[in-house]
Amino acid sequence: MSQVDPKETDVKISETYNADDADLVLVSSDEIHFKVHSYHLKSASIVFRAMLDSPDVNVKKGDQPLPIIYLTDNDIETAEVLKGALDILYHKPFPTEIGEYRDELRKIIPFLRKYECDGSIEGIRSLLHRWITYSDVGAWSAFLVSAGTEDIVTCYRAMYSASELDISAEGGPQGFRESSTVFDLGSLSLERFCQIPGPIAWAILRATNSRPTSTKKWDEIADDFLELFGVEDNQP
Repeated sequence: MSQVDPKETDVKISETYNADDADLVLVSSDEIHFKVHSYHLKSASIVFRAMLDSPDVNVKKGDQPLPIIYLTDNDIETAEVLKGALDILYHKPFPTEIGEYRDELRKIIPFLRKYECDGSIEGIRSLLHRWITYSDVGAWSAFLVSAGTEDIVTCYRAMYSASELDISAEGGPQGFRESSTVFDLGSLSLERFCQIPGPIAWAILRATNSRPTSTKKWDEIADDFLELFGVEDNQP
């Protein structure tokens, strides 16, 4: 933990998180400064709470520089990810464009898991369950996000509800093949297939082995998928 006054240095400051009454600065791995309110971090993350409650961050306001935390992970602590994570920690409304936000969430969730923002992750899980009921595209998006975080129950619910999805062809030798369902893994383009973690893809293949996809009994396939992981759907 350091003490730096961004006004006295040549730094790039976030346009969104630049509050005059901020009491903390977070610096992303690509060196963007976010002036934030520590209350939101402490209330959402036990890791940030432990960091911010340590004696060396008890800096007085006024003319004193703000305490600063440098984030260094180039994969999950960039300005893009940090901004998205802060939006969640500040309880801002989730974006309504499912396709775009799906890809953003796949980057944000590892950050939230690293800092043990359990309440925020539960909020995202509830969002994914709502996506499943919205549309087939929402169910596929919920599946991709939950697969990336090994949330087996949400994967199961998405598979159970989404038997037929309207997926656009992607062309080329590694492109899309017509199928009755997106969970027919052989129909996916290479790009889409690679978005599914290995254990999840394995379980789908095993679950469909004895049930040809032409039967469209994806509720039964979803049950087999869940059983392979030894997981029960006890979530509300």
